[in-house]
Amino acid sequence: MQEELFLIGRITKPHGIRGEVRVFPETDFPERFYDLETVFLCHPYNAETTSLQVVSARPHGTFWILKFAGVESRNEAELLRNWTLEIPQHQLVELPEDTYYIFELIGLEVLTDTGQLLGRVTDVLQYGSSDIYVVQDHQREYLIPAIRDVVKQIDLSQKRMSIHLIEGLIS
Repeated sequence: MQEELFLIGRITKPHGIRGEVRVFPETDFPERFYDLETVFLCHPYNAETTSLQVVSARPHGTFWILKFAGVESRNEAELLRNWTLEIPQHQLVELPEDTYYIFELIGLEVLTDTGQLLGRVTDVLQYGSSDIYVVQDHQREYLIPAIRDVVKQIDLSQKRMSIHLIEGLIS
């Protein structure tokens, strides 16, 4: 079984004539591109995946310019347009305490501090000041703000989240 891959960027177009590509970062840690040695490139329309060695990486405005071993011309780089850059889980940046990747939260069972089961986290909406956890049971959907007054504990080993229902949160 192949290890699950995680999106970190998307090739938008070739850059120059020497095989470099312009990458839009899809990560909160774009500086990771400096340290990439190998990355998986995934075709946008089929299941084709290949790994390439990263020769160089540098920021360019809001984008990054990457050079891959074996990609030596603009025409070769053009063939990589729209491919995604992905890495295995063991290469993810280690997060600070009480910070989680979205994939870690999806599927968590959500219980109130009084023991009421609300459902499971099905999505995380990312808005300005705080994320919103979408929690669903068989009949309802709840939007739970990811703030300390509400989210009391996240236990990944038990696949549980404990929340405190503040007034007006659920009707």
